[in-house]
Amino acid sequence: MNSIGTVTDRDPTTILLPLDSDSDRRYCHSASRKKKQPEAPVPIGFTDTGQPVYQVAGYTPDGQFVSADRVAGGHPYSPRTNSIAVVALVLGIVVAPLAIPVGHVSRAQIKATGEQRGGMALAGLILGYLSLAVMVVAVIVAAVIANT
Repeated sequence: MNSIGTVTDRDPTTILLPLDSDSDRRYCHSASRKKKQPEAPVPIGFTDTGQPVYQVAGYTPDGQFVSADRVAGGHPYSPRTNSIAVVALVLGIVVAPLAIPVGHVSRAQIKATGEQRGGMALAGLILGYLSLAVMVVAVIVAAVIANT
């Protein structure tokens, strides 16, 4: 390769792929490159219930619209599960007070991203707050009993 970046003697089926830095380049045979998979359609928004809304891609002969997630060859949208919501529920059962901050973080993420399992986060929060209330009542009862 000369200083202006052209290749002088190479196989026409060989292409240049950049590595980590601009100065490093390597040869890669084009047959070894993987084809890119079509990306799943990205929702343009969400309804009040958290359902994704997609751009209209066209219409059927009878006038029904076809959204981008239903186009032939496209992948149907499958909402992701918020993993922190699962953690909040497990913490609500095992170590309930820790479920409170984790549940709040999970619900904020679900609201921002439209992920699923908001009920799990809410259940973790409820278990966390109930256990906190039981602990406070137990401490008060123990203090009253100790003073009598």
